[in-house]
Amino acid sequence: MREAFAESVLELFVELTDFYEVRTSFYLTGGTALSGFYLGHRVSYDMDMFTRKDLLQLEMGGNCSDAQKPFWSKVDGKGRA
Repeated sequence: MREAFAESVLELFVELTDFYEVRTSFYLTGGTALSGFYLGHRVSYDMDMFTRKDLLQLEMGGNCSDAQKPFWSKVDGKGRA
């Protein structure tokens, strides 16, 4: 799985785990999940991470933005559809 992610993506993931229990609170989707866990067909330069926990969605704005500052990245906090 490690080979499927760019080094900067892995670094950001490690930083995020300092703020949240990422492995149990979030799940990966899209090409990142396919590459990392199933196909291994490409290197991912982003993470499509989602959560169903309402409280985390509300808190994500500040904390997650602080964690991403050292990296060239973007965090989108979307509300319920």
